[in-house]
Amino acid sequence: MAAVALVLAVSVSVRAQLTGNGSGTPSTITVSISPTTASLESLQTQQFTAVVKNTTKTGVTWKTSSGSISSSGLYTAPWVTTQTSATVTATSTADKTKSATATVTLSPIPALVITTTSLPNTLVGGAYSENLQATGGTPPYTWKITSGALPAGISLTSSGGISGSTKETGAFTFTARADDSGKFPKNAHQTYTINVNLNLSSSSVPANFFDMHIDLATTPWPSSPTAGQRLWDAGVNWALINTAQGVYDWTTLDQKLADAQSHNADVLYDLAMTPVWAQCGPNTSSPCTQTPGCAEDQATWGGGPGECYWPGDLNADGTGTNQHWKDWVTAIATHSVNSSTAHIKYYEVWNEPNVNTFWRGTTAQLVRMAQDAACIIKGVGPNCTNAPIDKTALILSPSPALGGDAINSSLSDFFSQGGAQYTDVIAFHGYNGPTAEKIPTLVSTVRDGAQTTYGLLGKPLFDTEFSWGEHVTFPDPDERAGFVARSYLLHWSSGVSRVYWYAWEVSGVMWSQNSTTGCTTPDSSGSGFTCTSGLALTQVESWLTGLNMAQSCQASGTVWTCTFTSSSGLKALAVWDTSQSCSNGVCTTTTYTFPPVSPNYYHYLDLEGNSHTISGKTVPIGYKPIFLKNQ
Repeated sequence: MAAVALVLAVSVSVRAQLTGNGSGTPSTITVSISPTTASLESLQTQQFTAVVKNTTKTGVTWKTSSGSISSSGLYTAPWVTTQTSATVTATSTADKTKSATATVTLSPIPALVITTTSLPNTLVGGAYSENLQATGGTPPYTWKITSGALPAGISLTSSGGISGSTKETGAFTFTARADDSGKFPKNAHQTYTINVNLNLSSSSVPANFFDMHIDLATTPWPSSPTAGQRLWDAGVNWALINTAQGVYDWTTLDQKLADAQSHNADVLYDLAMTPVWAQCGPNTSSPCTQTPGCAEDQATWGGGPGECYWPGDLNADGTGTNQHWKDWVTAIATHSVNSSTAHIKYYEVWNEPNVNTFWRGTTAQLVRMAQDAACIIKGVGPNCTNAPIDKTALILSPSPALGGDAINSSLSDFFSQGGAQYTDVIAFHGYNGPTAEKIPTLVSTVRDGAQTTYGLLGKPLFDTEFSWGEHVTFPDPDERAGFVARSYLLHWSSGVSRVYWYAWEVSGVMWSQNSTTGCTTPDSSGSGFTCTSGLALTQVESWLTGLNMAQSCQASGTVWTCTFTSSSGLKALAVWDTSQSCSNGVCTTTTYTFPPVSPNYYHYLDLEGNSHTISGKTVPIGYKPIFLKNQ
C-alpha cells in the first residue's frame, strides 16, 4: 500500500511541472527572440537567440525572408543596393504554431571615399611622413599608386603610409587607389601633388641675388641696388677685344670694370664669340671667314661675321692645340687680376650653346674650352700644370636657353662629356615668356636632370640672362612691374642663387632715356627715367634682402604665397593672384583671407613703395605682389 502512494505522488508532481500554473491546465508554449530589431549593411552578420518556455523541447527552427541564417541563429545579410528590410523567424520545434520574429533593416555598404584630399609639401632632405585615410567600403584598405610617381626616396605602403626623404625637387603628381576588403570589392581614386623645394630657411636672401646687364656706355648706373653685372652685349666680347692675333684693345672693358668698382658690383664675363681671324667653320682652313648668320654679326656690338663658330685650331672631337682660346683666356684673366679697378669674378664659358646663332660647334669642343679655361685661370683639372692666374675666380658652365627641357638636355650633354669637373657654377637663361610662374618647373627640370644626375646639387644655379624677353609685349606697365616682382620671388624660392636681368636699358623695360609710358620717374643722373618695372625691382629688393624663406612659393588655385622670416622676429608674406589683370593704370583685385594660424600682419607694402594698414584678416590682392609684415 505504501508503494502505490509513492508512485501517485511522483505522478502528481510531474503534472504540476508541465502545467506550471498549479491549476492542472497545461501552459501555452511561448517563443521570444533577441534582438527584436537589427540594422545591418550588406553581408554583415548578426547572432540571434530564441527562448522557448513551457516545454522541455526548447529547440527552434530558423528562417529569413532575405539573406541566410544558420541553424544556430547566425544571420548573414544579403547584398543590397538600396535600403530594405528582412524578417527573421524562430519557430518552436515542440509546437510549429508558436514562433517569434525580428526585423532587420538592410542598407548598402557606403561608398568607399578617400578622405585625405591633399598632401603637404616637403623640402629636399626632409623627413616625410603622412598617412592616407578613407571611409566606407569594408576595411581594411589596400593602397597603391596607379599613375604618376612619388619623388625618388619617398614611397607608399599598402596600408597607406607615405614616408621617406628625397633629393629631387619639383612638383610630383600621382594618383593613389584604395581597395577595400569586401566580398564585392570597392575602390576609390585620389590625385595628389607634392611639391619638393630646396631648404632655403637657413640662407637669407643676399644683396647679390639681384644683378643686371648694363650695356650702353651712356647708360647711368641703375637706381636700384645692383650687386653684379654680366658683361654681354656690352661692347667687350672676345671678337671686339682680341682684334688680331696677339692684339688686344682693353679700353671699353676697363671702363666697364671701373664702373663696376665704383658701384661695388662684381663682374661676370662671358668668354664667347670667336674673332674672325681665329675662326674655322665648315671648311678646314684656318683662319677662315664665315658667312653671316651668327647673332652677333648683326648686333650693336658685333665684331664681324662667324662669331658663333669655334676656334680654328680646335677639332670637333675636342682635340687640337686650342691655342687661340688659350691665348685669349690667358690674356683676359691676366688683365683682370692686374686691373687697378674691379676684377672679373666669374667666367662663363659660352653664351647659349644650344642656339645656333651663338654656337655651331660640338659639345666636345665646349668641354675642352672649359678644361683649358679652368686650368689657365685656376690651375685646376686633370694633367693641369699651369700656375693659377686667379684662384678666387669661378668657372660657369655654358648658359643654355629655350626652356627647361632644352636647358637640361644641353647641360646634361656638357656634363656627361666631362664638363662637370670644370664647373663651379651652373648657368642657364630662364626666359619663359610672360608667365613668371613657369620658373619653378623650369628650374626643377634642370635640377632634377642635369644637377642630380651628375651629382652637382652642391653647385649654385645662376640665371645669367633673364627677363620676359624681347619678343613679349605686356600691354600695361603695371603688368611688367608684376612680372619683375613675381619672377624674383619665384627664382629664390626655386633655389637660384643669382639672377642677371637682361637688360636695364633694353626696350625701356627698366630705364629709358625718354619719358615713355611707364618710365616717368627721373633718375639721379638727370639723363633718363626709371620705368615702373625698375621701381618694382627696387621694392622687391628692399622686401627680400636679409630675410629667410620660411615656406617656398606655392599656389592654391590662382593665388600664390611665399613666406619669410628674420632673426628679429619679422614674419612676412608675399601674395598675388594670377587671375587678376592691369589695364590703363588700374589693376583688378580680389579679397584674400590669410589663414587663422597666420601672424598678426599689421601692414602691407606695394610695388610703388606705399604702406597700407591691415584691418582684420583680409587684404586686396591682384596681379602685382604685395608684401605683408607683422612689424
